[in-house]
Amino acid sequence: MDLFAAFLITSNSIFGIYCNFQVFNNYRKNKKERTSFNMICFFRSFINIHILSTTFIAVFVPATIFGYSIYNSAIESSIISLSMTLYFANDYGAILISLNRLFALYHPMTYSKVFGMKPTFITLLVIHILQVGMIIQELLEYIHFSFEKLEILMADASFLACSTLFVVFLFGIYTNFHVIRFLLIGNIEKTSFNVICVSKAFFNAFLVTIGLSLSFFNILLDKSPLPPMGDNIIVMIGVNFTICNNVFNVLTALNRFGAVYFTKYYDIYLNSRKTGYIIFVVILIAIIVTVNDVMDYSTLDCYFHFNTTSFLWLFTEDCFKVSYLFYEYEVMYGLIIISNIFCFIQLYKLYNQKNFKNQKLRRNLYLLIQTSCQDSFGIMSIIVSFKLMLLYDSVPWKFFSGTVAWAIFHGIDGLIMMIFTKKLMKNMENSTISNSQTNTVQVLPMKY
Repeated sequence: MDLFAAFLITSNSIFGIYCNFQVFNNYRKNKKERTSFNMICFFRSFINIHILSTTFIAVFVPATIFGYSIYNSAIESSIISLSMTLYFANDYGAILISLNRLFALYHPMTYSKVFGMKPTFITLLVIHILQVGMIIQELLEYIHFSFEKLEILMADASFLACSTLFVVFLFGIYTNFHVIRFLLIGNIEKTSFNVICVSKAFFNAFLVTIGLSLSFFNILLDKSPLPPMGDNIIVMIGVNFTICNNVFNVLTALNRFGAVYFTKYYDIYLNSRKTGYIIFVVILIAIIVTVNDVMDYSTLDCYFHFNTTSFLWLFTEDCFKVSYLFYEYEVMYGLIIISNIFCFIQLYKLYNQKNFKNQKLRRNLYLLIQTSCQDSFGIMSIIVSFKLMLLYDSVPWKFFSGTVAWAIFHGIDGLIMMIFTKKLMKNMENSTISNSQTNTVQVLPMKY
């Protein structure tokens, strides 16, 4: 009987996953099917797949076969609680579908305003944010009744710090992964500039993930979840990979300089393949430096730790000096600023000549503006982290300038790339359409 029940659960779940995946995949692949109605179905199918795979197949089937749960109570409760909460979100989605059809039938003139793509997406986002809030509340209650740690979480400073880190983490991940998706999957030219942008977006997402995750769990648990050596490895990865990301800014500036001043040799010496080799070498050097630093600090018994009172990463005295980092950044951004100034001067000269008012010139100017915006926020990040943090001795200010601002600037970097990449894709599509229309007019015969 148990095996028969497990078979029914498995077969029904597989059938449900297959059907919902078809809906999910159809919406993802076919742009013509992306209506507000189908968007709601897309969200519902994703939740259905999650519930069927994680709860029914991963939890209920093993429990039915063995007669007991293969997970501990904490994991099992978390999985079922998450599925139940998302199930309620699906019920709200069903109500939203009914309202969608009601407006389509009775108010077709206002349908596009009330149930357009953006209003529908915002409504769905609010629904799921509220459900995530319920999950967090249940998690707090579980921790309270199981470990009696609610006082730590609900203390004003700790709870606010955790909430801030979580929101900033979502922002950084969302913007940078969109850039990666646009440049890798989207119908856009794979240039050397885009190769650097993909590398920057990946590093931004990686740094935000490891940095904020470790800080979040330090505050949540009131101690580090890793041994001292683990903290050292994560911190040194963050430090050296942040430097690596700023080296990418230098590469971007040099890329624009080569595109403006050495147009004949740009495709030879600064193509996407050679740029990829340079990026690989930079990453390899960063990894070697990180390994060397970790070994040196462990030999000297120098360890980093997150202070849950000041919400800052601290280190053993006389072990680590941050002053040299600021001088490295000064040299990097000095080169970047000089390169951008010379590029703007050259583009301004070319733009005043009618013969050079072409699409390639506008593209170079557009990419240079993007680079300058990213560099400006990069400079602001360095100033806030190294200089402005020392102005005040208050805990909130040091937490914001030392941890939150660092992550926000990585997210803003991804946001700038996302905005400019979307705009560039639209300009390329419009240019292609206009060129095709012009060619069509030229081949039409004259009519008298």
